[in-house]
Amino acid sequence: MSDTDSALLAGWSKPAAQDDASAVPASIPVALRSEAGLLAFTLEQASLNSSQPIEQAFHDGWLLRFSPGKAKRARSVQPLIAGALPLEDKISHVRRFYEARGLTPIIRITPMAQPAHLDDTLAALGWRAFEDCRVMQRTLDPRLPVFDDAEAASRGLKLVEMNVADFTRLIGGWRGSSATAIAVHAARLNAQPFASRMLALHDAHGPAAVGQFVLEAEGAGPTVGGVVGLFDIFTAAEVRGQGHARRLTAALLDHATLAGARRAYLQVDAHNVAARAVYSALGFTDLYAYWYRAPGAILQP
Repeated sequence: MSDTDSALLAGWSKPAAQDDASAVPASIPVALRSEAGLLAFTLEQASLNSSQPIEQAFHDGWLLRFSPGKAKRARSVQPLIAGALPLEDKISHVRRFYEARGLTPIIRITPMAQPAHLDDTLAALGWRAFEDCRVMQRTLDPRLPVFDDAEAASRGLKLVEMNVADFTRLIGGWRGSSATAIAVHAARLNAQPFASRMLALHDAHGPAAVGQFVLEAEGAGPTVGGVVGLFDIFTAAEVRGQGHARRLTAALLDHATLAGARRAYLQVDAHNVAARAVYSALGFTDLYAYWYRAPGAILQP
């Protein structure tokens, strides 16, 4: 599964031709590869804040995250600043750093990645691109709720707030995560420095879909009033295709709006047509793209 564990609609799988999750950066629209304006920078910063693991360190302007969990945002290099060292020396350091910890070296490429020629250099060195993702965003208005309470009630659905332990156990079980991955996920959420909330949509048999948001309440510029990220949106296998992901996402948006959010974002695999259709119907639009690179012919880092 993509690192859009952050906002992936469950029940979707890549076509056979994309089983290795390969990405072709040149095929991504130029506007999405180059969008590095204030809003993109603000949302990228918020996404880094919301996903910070305990295990991270700086090296010459690059943020090296080395959590042993599943989320690639928490176990990859975020190349924030060009720094002063020769680029190939830094790349060699990254390989040694991650391999010494038993992790695959992974570098996340966004329009803000520094230096600007990093992606080309990695490609020339044989680092393979994979997981073409999109950051989607929309504005929020407290006068315009998106969750239909009456429709949910008519179907016997209700929203239930969850704590970190129950949330990570449930979604980890649905995903087939290991006990270690579940524990790492819980530790990261418990260490979250910003306000967060986890919700489950219940039907008559129990939880049908879950998700969470992370809210930075003090926004500025394009996010005055606060920016919220939606993550871990997941539907139970036996009830997929019934609109529960849409309902849960709408509920998260409304709860975040009431808490002060005025801009929302999420991250989703570019090839996940079903999820992107749900999010587009809820008012989200593409802002920028990102992908990862890892050495050699690694299929699923």
